[in-house]
Amino acid sequence: MGMKKIKERIKKAREWEDMIVKFDKQLEDIGFQFNPKTTKILRLKNLLFLSSDSKPTSREKKKFRNFRKKVKNGKLERKKFKELYGGWVAHTNKGNSYKLIRYMDKFYKELWRE
Repeated sequence: MGMKKIKERIKKAREWEDMIVKFDKQLEDIGFQFNPKTTKILRLKNLLFLSSDSKPTSREKKKFRNFRKKVKNGKLERKKFKELYGGWVAHTNKGNSYKLIRYMDKFYKELWRE
């Protein structure tokens, strides 16, 4: 690869980085913020693509299991746990996460069968 091509690629990469920064700023202005651990911005030819890791993490499941134990031990009311879970669903529902929420709803119901 010639030096001219390398310089062109570096220039394009910088242009894409600038576009991503501007895009991120615009989203921030309307109250939307990416989690850098779960969101990736990928360049596919001339298109920006947002990718999000929407799989339930073991951390979330562990958190709900701990809440269930607190309810069982009387340290947390079931109503409060239901509110916490509802808040998680509302937050998660902002993305394209229909399957994730259905999966976690099933997990939530199974917690009460124990």
